[in-house]
Amino acid sequence: MALFMQANMWRQFVIFGLFGLAICEEVCHKDSKEGEQCEGSNKIHQSAVKMVKIAEDVLMPEIGYGTWKVVGDEPIYKVLEAALDSGYRLIDTAVVYSNHRSIAKALKTLLPERKLSRKDIFITTKIPTVTSVRNPEEEPNLRDCKNGVKKMLSELEVEYI
Repeated sequence: MALFMQANMWRQFVIFGLFGLAICEEVCHKDSKEGEQCEGSNKIHQSAVKMVKIAEDVLMPEIGYGTWKVVGDEPIYKVLEAALDSGYRLIDTAVVYSNHRSIAKALKTLLPERKLSRKDIFITTKIPTVTSVRNPEEEPNLRDCKNGVKKMLSELEVEYI
């Protein structure tokens, strides 16, 4: 048992160590309009996260920021602010997290402040099964996937996910 726990802790250490390495490596961000922004407090960081090709001319970050258990406008704003400033460009959410509207509100402010647009980030979400929602007639779920996706797009105030 002790050997299993040590092996499991080692795996966790390696995973967290690799994850930390991926998000800590910083590179200077170059903006074609304003030149290189790497001086003092104006330093803009992007993480050196690997990208995966998911379609022609579409690269998606392999690592994203999950918003599970983060609800409310102010907490969402703070975590997304930190995530974007740390270089995250993939935000993950789900219907059952109940934070789509807060994410939309935060990104409406945060993206322009960081000279980012919707095209610069990925938003991933999940549509739940019928039994996973409190009110299947009103909340997005797999019973009516098409309308569920439309509602998620509306809540996130985006045209695509």
